[in-house]
Amino acid sequence: MKYIDVTIQTLLFVFAIALLILSFDDGEQWYFVVLYAQVLLGPWQLLGSLTSILLKTRHYRLKIVHQLLSWIVLLVLYIIGRSTGEMPHPALLILVPWTLAFYYYLITWSEVIGKRVQGKFLPHLSF
Repeated sequence: MKYIDVTIQTLLFVFAIALLILSFDDGEQWYFVVLYAQVLLGPWQLLGSLTSILLKTRHYRLKIVHQLLSWIVLLVLYIIGRSTGEMPHPALLILVPWTLAFYYYLITWSEVIGKRVQGKFLPHLSF
């Protein structure tokens, strides 16, 4: 499952970069392209994070941090939108979610290619 997760996340990151490059000359439209990519990547990472937490995978504690921060950001965006009636500042809409997305991507990437602490000799025995 972790290989599928990293593969899909990588494809979504590449998709977001490609969309950004293709729409960069459109003036203000690049903003919505980035938000569109977030709509695809965000739920995927939230579900993957929740699954890892429930299954207590190797880095589940780091994913608890990701899950909590993601819900705090979503709550702040909701409160700002409801109280002002306007869209929040682009930095809050783009920079913070992409920082969280990159944080989660690094966690998942380290699960897939990270060095094993345990040796390969008699792996079923714990010394």
